[in-house]
Amino acid sequence: DVGNNDRGVTMVFMMAKQYISSWPLCNIDPVFPEGARLFNYSYHDGAFEVKVSGGKLRNMDDSSIYVAPGKYYVFSWRNPEMPLAWGEGLTEETQPIMIWENGTKAGSVTVTRKDGRNGDPAFNPYSLADANASDYSYSIAIPRVTKSSNLTFIARADGSAENILMKLDGGIDLNSQLDIVTQQAGDRDNPPAIARDKFLGYEQMKYVQRVAEKFAAADTARNTIGSPGAETYICTIGSTGFVINTGGGPNLSDARTVTWHFHDPAQNNQVSTNLQFNPPPQLATGQAVTVWTKIGYAPNAEAAWLYYTTNGVDYPEGSAGTGKGATFAVPLSFATNGTIDGGSTSQWWTAALPAMPSGTVVRYKIGACKLDAASLFPWTDDNIDVKRRMETMFRITNFNAATIPYYPHNDWGKMAVGLAEGPHVLRTKAILGRATGDTPIYRERTQTFYYDTQRPEGSILYPPTDGLMLSGSVYGVRVRSDMSVEEAWFKIEDMDPSNDDAQTGVANGNNAWVKALKGLVPAPMPGSAPDQQWEFNYALIPTTGTATIKVRLRELTSSTNQSLGDVDGHFTTLIRTVDTGGNGVRLFVHEPAADGETVGVGSNLVAYFSKSLATGLDDTQLVQRFVIEL
Repeated sequence: DVGNNDRGVTMVFMMAKQYISSWPLCNIDPVFPEGARLFNYSYHDGAFEVKVSGGKLRNMDDSSIYVAPGKYYVFSWRNPEMPLAWGEGLTEETQPIMIWENGTKAGSVTVTRKDGRNGDPAFNPYSLADANASDYSYSIAIPRVTKSSNLTFIARADGSAENILMKLDGGIDLNSQLDIVTQQAGDRDNPPAIARDKFLGYEQMKYVQRVAEKFAAADTARNTIGSPGAETYICTIGSTGFVINTGGGPNLSDARTVTWHFHDPAQNNQVSTNLQFNPPPQLATGQAVTVWTKIGYAPNAEAAWLYYTTNGVDYPEGSAGTGKGATFAVPLSFATNGTIDGGSTSQWWTAALPAMPSGTVVRYKIGACKLDAASLFPWTDDNIDVKRRMETMFRITNFNAATIPYYPHNDWGKMAVGLAEGPHVLRTKAILGRATGDTPIYRERTQTFYYDTQRPEGSILYPPTDGLMLSGSVYGVRVRSDMSVEEAWFKIEDMDPSNDDAQTGVANGNNAWVKALKGLVPAPMPGSAPDQQWEFNYALIPTTGTATIKVRLRELTSSTNQSLGDVDGHFTTLIRTVDTGGNGVRLFVHEPAADGETVGVGSNLVAYFSKSLATGLDDTQLVQRFVIEL
């Protein structure tokens, strides 16, 4: 089988020792077949390409390979990548793993990932945009899932991927609701103690399609696989004529796609006098436009799409019926048979563009394909070019995150039902098509997401009930919350304006929102969910009246606007109403002004207290009355 051999070799490893001053020649027998194109997967010198020539591993210019001292190379077949139309970046709009909820792409939330205190100040492993390059952190947008049922997980790869597996967290059943397996909910495809480590927890996804989309040209010799570089047609509504940016790129002439694809907007459709762009641009103001394209041959054309932009800036790009950026994509449908060429029948397909005003600049290109193309092994340079322009899609549909039974510890122990609120992770393995029994070669992708179907939950432990009388000058408030809570803020509204933070200059939370500190909690009892504790003090308790203690639980997706209500702000406000019977004595720290502040050399500790505490005492006696603990 092309791209394989009798030993199913996976990679070849070459290195030079650090203490060698020369560059050793690596004149080795690579085991890979003659003519194989291989790529370097080490982090040394980038992903350069080499080949097998004359039974030896050689650079692409047929020169020998040398390895610098202290470096190493790892060569293997090119593994599955993202389709060229979508790109590889983490900020691209179409990612290797995507989540849809109720037929709509999931929204997103921006998270900040922070390195440890002894880590890298410029921590940003993916080189993303970063406003502060020395704060040990970077930010990235991840999907936010707000629905629990009818979830769809989509995985994409290029045309070299024969199969794609998916893993949720440590390994959760993803496919028992699909027709590709016969099993009970909760049963896993690759459970522990049975599966090998490299596939542990992975589930079989359902194959959707693999396409080698051939884009039309006025001269079919310019047909191109994939949108990038394909022939583009440009016109202005209300004006005469077209500009054609001629195509140029790799083509494919086998059973994976249509034989050829023809479109010339200035010519008629060969079955009538109508033009292939009808009415022509100069007559199309305010009218719908019918676009015709000719495909050879039936029955190979199974789908076709027209990709277009109207903003006068962007050029159309896309793949398999999905537009990129400002690109719209509309499907074409079969219209009529065309001419018969040596026994093969061509076909005409059509699509309708909406009515547009005069002056609209329309740029478009048209792709056609089969929906079940065979995977393409990256054997030659041409194979590599073409497979990157193909697209393979697998997916999981109708997943219910609220009712799925699973093993929280990824074992065979106690089961739970429903994903916990908060962060989760999906992983895929896009597997290269190889001969049966050969060692699998795959590309692993990772996508974290935030599961957020409800607001945070929690309760006020102390004071334990409404109506409790608080005495003394300080009361310690304790709050418990679920693990989704990132911050707890508090605000105390009582009947004494003199203790307000605006009056004292201290962040006590009196008539102002202040962040609480996270406390310590014991490990949860068996069968109980872990939780968190938040702590703060109600300071300067009035001698009479009532007070309302408000605690606001915020998670990652909550608003920072404290004026919003719980629903709009996506947070939860806990309320406890108490009676106040303080002793009238005040003692509080003024500097530092809030818990959690950073102090250093030159910092002062300043405390304010009621004068009554010093009545009748000299300075020495007064000092003896105070105890300071660090």
